[in-house]
Amino acid sequence: MVFEMPKKLFIYLIIIISTASLLLGGCTAAVQDAGSERVVVAVVDGHIVEPFEFYVYLSQQKSFFEATGGMDIWYANFGGTDAQTQAKLNALRQLSLVRITAAQARLTGLEPSDESVRIATSNTYAYLAQLPPLLARDTGSTFDNIFPVMLERQLFEEMYEEVTRHFTVSQADFEHFFEGYMIAHPNPVQIIATVVAVSRLEGGANPQNTAHAIRQALEQSCELYAAYADNTAVSVTVMRDLANSDLPAGVIAATRNLDLRQVSPILQTADTYYIVRIDARQIVDADTLAGSALDEYIQLMRGQIFNEAYQNWRDGDPEIHINHEVFDAIYINDLRLDISASING
Repeated sequence: MVFEMPKKLFIYLIIIISTASLLLGGCTAAVQDAGSERVVVAVVDGHIVEPFEFYVYLSQQKSFFEATGGMDIWYANFGGTDAQTQAKLNALRQLSLVRITAAQARLTGLEPSDESVRIATSNTYAYLAQLPPLLARDTGSTFDNIFPVMLERQLFEEMYEEVTRHFTVSQADFEHFFEGYMIAHPNPVQIIATVVAVSRLEGGANPQNTAHAIRQALEQSCELYAAYADNTAVSVTVMRDLANSDLPAGVIAATRNLDLRQVSPILQTADTYYIVRIDARQIVDADTLAGSALDEYIQLMRGQIFNEAYQNWRDGDPEIHINHEVFDAIYINDLRLDISASING
C-alpha cells in the first residue's frame, strides 16, 4: 500500500495556501519540554512542528510535485523560489490548514469516525513502511507520534464533507463552465493502456530484472495477472483514460507518441519502474465528456465553499516562524531510499 493524500486536498491547498504569508522569524533550534529536547522545524500558529510531523507533510508535497511535473520539477522555480523550498513552505501551510480545520471540527462536536480511525491507522503503517529507516530513527518517527498526525488529516476530510455536503449543482452555472471545458478539451481521445508498476523499494528480487521480464512479456502479449498475483512489488492495471490517470506526469508524457500495441521503454521514477502498453484509443463520447466536466465542476465549487468557510475560522493568515537552522537542512532526498538523483543543495 502506498501512503497518499487525496487529490481533492491539493485542490484546497491550491486555493488556500497561495494567499498565505510567512513570518520568517527565528526561533531556537531546540526547546526544553518536560526535561527533553524538542528539535523545532518551525512554529505554526503557536504549534511547535518537530521533524517527524514535518516530514509527513513534506512527503505528501513530494508525491504531489513529482506526480504533477515528474522528477524534473525539482529543477523548476516558482516566482524565484526553487521547487524544493516551495514544497517545504507548502508543507508548513498545509499543516496549518489541516490543524485549523481539525480544531474547528472539534469545536462543532465532530470527532473522527471509526472509518477515519481505520484509514489513519492504515496510512500510518504505510507511511512508516516507505520511510527510510535512518530518517525514521533520527526523527523518532513511530506509530505513536505519526498516528495523531494522520488522524488529524482524516478529521480534516470529514470536516470538508460536512461543510460542502449541501452543495447542489446550478444547471446554468454548469453549462457556462462546460463551454470553457469543451474549448479546453477539443477532440478528446481516451487512451486505454496496460500499466505495470514495479516498486524499487521492495527487497528480494532485483526490481530492474523484473521490469525487463515484464516488458518482454507485454511485447509478447503474455498473461501478467496470474504470473505476478502474489508479488507485492508488482502492480498490473488496465487504465481506461491514461492521460487523466494518477500516473506521474513524466510517465504519461513519455507514452504520448506510442503506437497502438506498442510497449514503452522502462520508465524510471525515484521509487518505481513503469512499463506501459497502449491497448486502444477511442473518441470520448459526449456523455463521458459531460460526466468528466461535471466531476471537475463539483470539485471546484465544493473547494470554493470550503475555502470561504475556512477563511471565517481563522484570524488572518497562518503565522509561521521558521527555524532556518533546521528547516534549511531538510531536503526532499531525505525521503528517498534510493538517493542516486542529486537535487540536494
